[in-house]
Amino acid sequence: MPITVVSLVASVFFQYLATNSRDDGFSLWMQFGPFGSRRDELESRLAQLATQEDEKDSVAIYDYLIQFRGASPHQTYLYLLQGLHDTYAELVSPKTLVELAPRFADCDIAVKFSCAGLRYGEFQLPPLGVSADYLAPVPDMGFTYQYYPVVKGQRLVASAEAEDPEDNASRYLGISLPREWQSTGIPRSHLGVDPNWLRTSRKRFQHEPDYTREYHQKANLVRLYLDNLTGQGSIQFWDRASRTYRPIEDEMTFTT
Repeated sequence: MPITVVSLVASVFFQYLATNSRDDGFSLWMQFGPFGSRRDELESRLAQLATQEDEKDSVAIYDYLIQFRGASPHQTYLYLLQGLHDTYAELVSPKTLVELAPRFADCDIAVKFSCAGLRYGEFQLPPLGVSADYLAPVPDMGFTYQYYPVVKGQRLVASAEAEDPEDNASRYLGISLPREWQSTGIPRSHLGVDPNWLRTSRKRFQHEPDYTREYHQKANLVRLYLDNLTGQGSIQFWDRASRTYRPIEDEMTFTT
């Protein structure tokens, strides 16, 4: 089953950071942190990133690495936790996950999310909460690309869940959209959109310039919101001054 169902087009808005094997937060800490093999290259790496300030990924990496300058051991380990607990999400096709769990065959949308912290230490990831907006295109609005939020912030229940068998840091979530959404939309008659509705609803219209093609295709949009996660776990660092192990946090927020 494709990600788009009937006229639904799924768009997911997540905080984005480079996620390849060299530039995720944990890998950066391993390279440029206090025990990193490239810690002596920190300044040159920062200088290189400073020349790439127009690139979103470079800015995010720079903002993470700049924290290492003059950081105390406690602060440095907190930055490690930050790298471990950043959670990344992307849309995937449900049909590619049927072998992991047959219930994905009945899902309209599937999300893959990854958190490096699940690979290290004693961390547990709680169930992921999801809510969604359902937006319909307002006809005949020229090039203003106006959408109307037919449904706003509705909570959705996962229809399928699975772990990645090859990567214990990755999880998959399958979502089935409410079938009644297919019968909701903008009030119309044989004369077109109800003029009274246009007049009273105009203040709720949303300008969506990133979805011009979908607008001209008269496609509806589904916007997903993933809850922030609070994960339970523990980690300690060696305090040279007191010569004791000190706990950092026993509860961390996974920012998605």
